[in-house]
Amino acid sequence: MLEQAECRRGPDGIYSCAGKRLSLRFVASSGFTIRQQVLALVQAQLRRVGVEVLPVFVAQRAFFTQILPDGLFDVALLAWAYFPGESWSAEYGCRGTSNYAHYCQRLVTANLDQAGRILDPLQQARVLNRADAQMSNDVPALPLYQQVAAAAFRTEVHNYVLNPATFDDLWNAVNWWKER
Repeated sequence: MLEQAECRRGPDGIYSCAGKRLSLRFVASSGFTIRQQVLALVQAQLRRVGVEVLPVFVAQRAFFTQILPDGLFDVALLAWAYFPGESWSAEYGCRGTSNYAHYCQRLVTANLDQAGRILDPLQQARVLNRADAQMSNDVPALPLYQQVAAAAFRTEVHNYVLNPATFDDLWNAVNWWKER
């Protein structure tokens, strides 16, 4: 596809298109070993097909307050945490607060907003599947992997929720209660 677009491989194997080197700044927050590993894998794989990856690691605070909101990246590697009962509108809805790619598809936004108001899990799944079908055509993000968090607790303990963002067991311990 790159050659059909009249891009040419340079002596180092990296393509240039219209005289501009095909180089992508991959920005991620520092301090996460898994992100360093993922970026190393992506860098090696893209180099094989002629794309240069320049990894940039920044402090988490700067990543979320400057880099992402100001669009200072070609590709950003980040994690989204989903809490049951929340909507994905922030990440994929038009003008969503965490929609750093500025993806905007009005039907997707409407479906995500609607799904956030539906209590029936089957009906909610139908609406989310409609949004997902459209997003699979648009590709606003490429999910690379999913970290799974597992927790064990007694059935008498209620309101236990593992924090998917930090995998913290005790973050809402003040809200737990136990049957007598």
